[in-house]
Amino acid sequence: MTKSEWQRYHSTINGKEAVISVNLEFFNNKQIDESLVVEYTYAYEHMPNGLPTAEGLRNFIQDSGKVSAMLCSLIPAKYVGYWLCDGKGKIYFYLDDMYEIAINEILINTLKIDPSNLKLQHDPGWDIYFDFLLPTAVEIKTTVTEETLDILRQHGEDLTREFRVDHRFYFYTEMEMQGFLESVAENEKYQFISLQHSSVAMPVPGEDDAYLVKLEQDVHLHNDEILSTVAFLESEAEMFNGRYLGWQAQNTVLDEQRLN
Repeated sequence: MTKSEWQRYHSTINGKEAVISVNLEFFNNKQIDESLVVEYTYAYEHMPNGLPTAEGLRNFIQDSGKVSAMLCSLIPAKYVGYWLCDGKGKIYFYLDDMYEIAINEILINTLKIDPSNLKLQHDPGWDIYFDFLLPTAVEIKTTVTEETLDILRQHGEDLTREFRVDHRFYFYTEMEMQGFLESVAENEKYQFISLQHSSVAMPVPGEDDAYLVKLEQDVHLHNDEILSTVAFLESEAEMFNGRYLGWQAQNTVLDEQRLN
């Protein structure tokens, strides 16, 4: 399993900060044979916000790695992901119903896991994986934004100053593009300096021709203003069947990089 097959992102669970990591190897599963899901709960050393300390995360990764390696070597289990929130982590495996007895034997007797930390349930549609562990488009954009802000800080950028930011989009019909532009222009919370778009559909590598849109905005990056804007634009683009490519701050160390 390669690192690139996993997606780690920030979210909330019951209103509390959470980190979720999901194995994307199974995203395009056309045939699902495993309907039994194993949920293993693990307590870790955590900070006041409920997320793990550096040592707590290190121990969690080490211990969960041992459990997954042992389990997947003995039976054909699929390690699909985990989440960390409020001082505890939950790790998920899918396997065939025929291994229900064997899984208890391995986890409880071989790995000495407390039975109270285990939960087995039937999930034939893989709802936990597709509806809970997989990130939404907003969660992906939020995580990329937070990572980008960290890079800017590390390179000495003063995030308290105002930045000129551009946001870029694809739309596959002129009507949907115009609907998006009108909706954005009519909103009262988020203000944009300019709204630009192509007059005809343009070639897009690997995709159908699309109308290109660029919005320019002056925004501060040291607070939640950019995160709120990103969430708004992702929602608006989705409403009109468009694709929000991401944002870019001008005149910074990342000026030549596009955030996807």
